[in-house]
Amino acid sequence: MLMDPNTALIVGLVAPLVTGLLVPFLAVRANWRDIAGPVGAVVTFLAAIEVARDVLAGGAPSWMLAELAPGIELGFRVTPLGAIFGLVASGLWILAAIYSTGYMRGNHEKHQTRFAAFYAVAVHAALGVAWSGNLLVLFVFYEILTFSTFPLVTHKDSKAARDAGRLYMSILVGSSVVLLLPAVIYVWMMTGRLDFVPGGILAGAVPASVAPWLLAAFAFGVGKAAIMPLHRWLPAAMVAPTPVSALLHAVAVVKAGVFTLLTVAVYVFGIDYLADTGASTWLVWATCFTILASSCVAITKDDLKARLAYSTISQLSYVVLGAAIATKMAAEGAALHIVMHAVGKITLFFVAGAIYVQAHITKISQLDGQGPEMKLVFAAFFIGAMSIIGIPPAGGSWSKFMLMVGAADAGMVMVLIVLGVSSLLNIYYLLDPVARAFFKPKAKEVKIDWHPLTVWPPVATAVLCIVLFFFADPILGFLIQPLKNAFPAGEGQLIFTKLYEVFFVELKVALFAGFCLSFPIIANQLWAFVAPGLYAREKRAFLPFLLATPILFGMGAALAYYIVMPTAFEWFLGFEGSAGGLEIQALPTANEYLGLVMQFILAFGMSFLLPVLLMLRAP
Repeated sequence: MLMDPNTALIVGLVAPLVTGLLVPFLAVRANWRDIAGPVGAVVTFLAAIEVARDVLAGGAPSWMLAELAPGIELGFRVTPLGAIFGLVASGLWILAAIYSTGYMRGNHEKHQTRFAAFYAVAVHAALGVAWSGNLLVLFVFYEILTFSTFPLVTHKDSKAARDAGRLYMSILVGSSVVLLLPAVIYVWMMTGRLDFVPGGILAGAVPASVAPWLLAAFAFGVGKAAIMPLHRWLPAAMVAPTPVSALLHAVAVVKAGVFTLLTVAVYVFGIDYLADTGASTWLVWATCFTILASSCVAITKDDLKARLAYSTISQLSYVVLGAAIATKMAAEGAALHIVMHAVGKITLFFVAGAIYVQAHITKISQLDGQGPEMKLVFAAFFIGAMSIIGIPPAGGSWSKFMLMVGAADAGMVMVLIVLGVSSLLNIYYLLDPVARAFFKPKAKEVKIDWHPLTVWPPVATAVLCIVLFFFADPILGFLIQPLKNAFPAGEGQLIFTKLYEVFFVELKVALFAGFCLSFPIIANQLWAFVAPGLYAREKRAFLPFLLATPILFGMGAALAYYIVMPTAFEWFLGFEGSAGGLEIQALPTANEYLGLVMQFILAFGMSFLLPVLLMLRAP
């Protein structure tokens, strides 16, 4: 243990603030100034780790400064949700600080000292939101975050930047003062307290008829959650430099918004209170509309950052939706999605900035044929996009799966449809830049300037997208989980009737997995053998097919595993019971079960290849 958890809490809050205050004094040496951010970020992250470790062990690190009024303390107390958000904000700050140095220097931006100072203060405010001890402290740091990011949004000092800044402040400050603050005051008047309690504090204190209106005040008062129609500030803020976009979308601002709403749902209202009163039903449909509408708008945007901005609006509503569904699984999925989206989206914005610094390209239509010149950058974009879409083995697949299970538990079939349609739209508008970069002929020659500090951070976050998949929820016997979940808790078994059966089953699975993992090598050798005998037109037709095959097959396999198989197995097990006085019991064998699983995966994987086959068949 590096430090006491309570001390770590103080260090984590103070370190970003001290960094922001020191930066102007270090500006006499640009290198000193630029190293301050990464050093402060590392210190903050180490402190956040100690805080999270204590929370994981059942503790609650705290720092109480004063009692303002009965039931209202000025202080900090870390909840499990706060520990997660603190780790996300501090951890991503390390990469964001390194990336910002490369971007600002490579693009020769003005006011770099001011930028670095306010960036650190914004992270301080985000941690204040994450570790706040009650609603009042959360509100104070929520406002500090708004005001500290205003100079970053208006960094370029252009007319567009100033207009964006005015819209940014008017929506965020206006919504919080008009709606959020009165909601906080009302909670205090009705309950006499503002602290965060598992299960909530409103049950028995606030009438069920008032609960939907109070939730609406919180939902629209937290403008940073970007629920339509209070979303316009987010696309407008894209005039800021790309590191600011990363801060807004992944590190601090919008994550503070959805974290606030999730905290209110879990620790103020309580999941059971929301479910019993039906107070959040309207919010489910409001977020579903935001998810689909923002995805449709994203498709129309040619500017890469604008497309990513509307993607963020859609993904933020996933988190709010998880809180509104009001089931334990959905709330856990919402909390996990804060992490998964943060890592995936910061990757995409890092890539957008790297493309701008290296090639001075901002439009998606200008990316045609530029992929081979920036392989690492587009590989990072592809992985980040897969995480946002929710395709294994990217981490985002876990959070979306949990949200779908939560919706299923609540009997919300339409929500499942919305999530499915949204994922299809995600595929279209997020993979389009990669497809254009590699499969379209080059539109024009572009000079590529290599700036490693803008390349390696998105590569690192892209790798993190994959790592998060394996550590999101460790499981034992991955292929057996759909069957296990279909049985009632504590029941079900998998048998084998032949002594050698399990051995050959494991051998079969190993061969199947080995083929999947070695497919890129097999495909490369196949291409090397076939390509010399093809005409140029045939090469252009065959190569996309070859490259798209594993991607589309993986999408079909993911659909089979996460959606079709659990539903099918639950239906199959419904035949258990009795007939003619005899009990009917399901006792699947290992060989039959795993054979059926592979049939499902192969069938759906092959069916997802039909669009490519039809494309090749078309004249």
